[in-house]
Amino acid sequence: MKSPFPPLLSREAAFQRLDEVGENHLVAGWEKLSSSQKRELLREITHLDPIFLKRQQAELTSAQAKPLPPCSSFSGIATSAPSRKVCGAAVILAGGQGSRLRFKGPKGCFPISRVKKKSLFQLVAEKAHAASLLVKAPLPLAIMTSPLTHDEIQSYFAKHQFFGLEPSQVSFFAQEMWPLLDTSGHLFLESDARIAWGPNGNGGVFKGLMEAGIWETWKQEGVEVVNVLPIDNPLALPFDFELMSFHLHHGLDVALRVAKPTHEKEKVGLLVEIEKRPAIIEYSELEGSLPAEVWGNLGLYSFSLDFIKRASEMQFPLHKAKKSAKRAHEPLPVEPNAWKFEEFLFDVLPIASRCKALLSPREATFAPLKNSEGEDSMEKVQEAITAHERKLYNEVSGKPVPEGALFELAPAFYYPNENLKMRWKDKPFPIEEYIDG
Repeated sequence: MKSPFPPLLSREAAFQRLDEVGENHLVAGWEKLSSSQKRELLREITHLDPIFLKRQQAELTSAQAKPLPPCSSFSGIATSAPSRKVCGAAVILAGGQGSRLRFKGPKGCFPISRVKKKSLFQLVAEKAHAASLLVKAPLPLAIMTSPLTHDEIQSYFAKHQFFGLEPSQVSFFAQEMWPLLDTSGHLFLESDARIAWGPNGNGGVFKGLMEAGIWETWKQEGVEVVNVLPIDNPLALPFDFELMSFHLHHGLDVALRVAKPTHEKEKVGLLVEIEKRPAIIEYSELEGSLPAEVWGNLGLYSFSLDFIKRASEMQFPLHKAKKSAKRAHEPLPVEPNAWKFEEFLFDVLPIASRCKALLSPREATFAPLKNSEGEDSMEKVQEAITAHERKLYNEVSGKPVPEGALFELAPAFYYPNENLKMRWKDKPFPIEEYIDG
């Protein structure tokens, strides 16, 4: 991965840059800083992009956004798909931290499985290993981190011997960090020598794959289609052969899984058409009545490799949101005090020439882990995993799982080969809580 910082600016050049953008308050306490702190602050200022900062500030001062054009139902919905083994690639979006789960560390390290207490990373890596065994080829897996979590995630995989994967199968790349702005539209310090930054959202995945050299490697290896999925949905398959087959069968740029929203205020984006182009919007953005049919976006995509290159070259719209951010010499406030800016992956859909969606069973594909309690909590996710694995065991063995059984399946059951099917066919449910493949 390339260095996240360009060559260090001199003190004079750094001060001039801040003066040009009206942010020289950042160095008001310069003389009180130690030598190491001064160097750290110079590095922070070096990383600032004045052109992008002006774009952020313009986004805050622009007139209120225009209402969306009328939405119509998305027409490219399919209810079934061919399924074959596809030697594609997968990207796991894993830059987030576990703060909403009251967990210290990268979200992917959160222990989620009911019996073995496997982490989200372990589950996805072991599924990738099972998929590789099924196709008899080491399928490539890329993990998108953030600069806040990158080193820790790499160390975590190394410590656990990549959970059975070959290290050469796994790549890591970090999304960018963008500066936060205060409510007046200015930069601020989170400590004496550090500007406040935040990860720039999942829309940077395309550019990140290009800049890290991963796209070029996959191109040389003959990869045609790439699954992209979030780390916090343990029901998602890193190598979704059904979605990949659907993608290739129809010659698409983009394919995605959708489901019917469970209720009007469910926190999922909606797949619709705007001006005859696919688009994903939030319920809060809708004006007037909904189209006749709306489809909930599950965050599970496949992209053609060539389309990823085209997407990496587009300028994404900025999405802004208020958040609580630490400021130097102040406690973290309860109320939001800063603006965070992000790019969203789904904003690439309107440039896709060929896009279709696969209507999918929610109970088999979607159990997002978001909160420490209530909706989308660990308890709800574990219930969803158990319900799905109950069905998987029945499909492989032909035998039901006893009601109330506490159990966990090995990842091989998600990618069952003929040997596993023969070994478990008509076999009574075992007494062990962990059912190995």
